Amino acid sequence: MSRRILSLLALVGLFLACFAASPCLFARAVSNGPAGPADVFAACTPGEATLCLNSSRFRVQTQWVISDGRTGSGHAVALTEDTGYFWFFSSNNVEMIVKVLDGRALNNNFWFFAGGLTNVKVIITVTDTQAGLVKVYLNPQATAFQPIQDTGPFASPPAFDLTGTWSGPATDDDGPTTVTWRLTQIGGSITGQFTAQEPPPHSAVYRGTIAGVLSGTSLTYTVDIPKGSIAGLPNCSVSMQGSAVASENAIDATYAGESCAGFFGNGLLSLTKQ
Repeated sequence: MSRRILSLLALVGLFLACFAASPCLFARAVSNGPAGPADVFAACTPGEATLCLNSSRFRVQTQWVISDGRTGSGHAVALTEDTGYFWFFSSNNVEMIVKVLDGRALNNNFWFFAGGLTNVKVIITVTDTQAGLVKVYLNPQATAFQPIQDTGPFASPPAFDLTGTWSGPATDDDGPTTVTWRLTQIGGSITGQFTAQEPPPHSAVYRGTIAGVLSGTSLTYTVDIPKGSIAGLPNCSVSMQGSAVASENAIDATYAGESCAGFFGNGLLSLTKQ
């Protein structure tokens, strides 16, 4: 978030002058990239980073990470109504193929299958836009992609309890930060406190709340940082939404959001339990 803070500090005077004269209007252009905070359960719209499968009920998106920490969204290419693929670095280099099948006649579930031709870290987010459910899958860094053949339900009991303190690095379009979550879990419901600390020389601190749902090992969450919660930026707020693969000791997440400076994406978060 470092570059955003620089931009916000530079624009504080402009904001004050604008509000003093007349209401200011800010708009974000429609993006073909990953869904923004308000769009997660909206109808699926195909885009550069989005596959819409099985009568466009399911949204499939990927985020890759290479060993030096660089990250980005996979580029989506539809093949059939149920099947598509993603490329990461070059359009002639397919990295992963996916499909969503309607298996309800056999076990009352939709099925997700994926095969990969990569060993980079990949986080796959599959959203059932009609049911409002999400499943998240992870291929670890420097690991040959293992086939995914998931015929289970999208909603399932939490696999474990995430209550406790979690911390680790995060980065997005605007730079790195260190994040801490203090979570309480009751059933599949997650609530808690969110803190993000930017590195020097900016050293800005963001404080807010986090709420989410854990289904199996898939975590979906929202973060709200209200006005007055960022030192030096009393009129700035931040909202973000993300999805994660969780285990007893690690949370690997993606996120996107909006602040008073506009939309940000390509967020990547890696937390460990303290």
